[in-house]
Amino acid sequence: MNINELTPEQNRVRDLLIAKASKKLVYYYSDLVRDAGLHLDMNIPADRGKIGNILGAISTYEHNQGRPMLSSVVVSKSFEQGDGFFKLAEELGYGDWKTLKNEKIFEMDMMNKTHDYWHSQSK
Repeated sequence: MNINELTPEQNRVRDLLIAKASKKLVYYYSDLVRDAGLHLDMNIPADRGKIGNILGAISTYEHNQGRPMLSSVVVSKSFEQGDGFFKLAEELGYGDWKTLKNEKIFEMDMMNKTHDYWHSQSK
């Protein structure tokens, strides 16, 4: 996937993610959906797919700019990343998605890199 431009909706979500990342905070899916005005229900699989596509486009865009995966700051209430996050990481060249998910290190490492990058940009 080669994304060099984001839609207005994706940019709105990206701005919210950057605001959280710059403060070294996480975003729960449900809070992000509400704050971005996306009108999605996280109990509906198709809607989870839609937010996944938005986050995937944003992280691909960030990767193409040489930055960490911005979607790493979005987690479930149980503080987990979805399979889509790891599958995208595989597409972006970070390794086998199942291995990344099972090791339980990649997502926190990426979140820390994202927090550090955007925090340094906010000073």
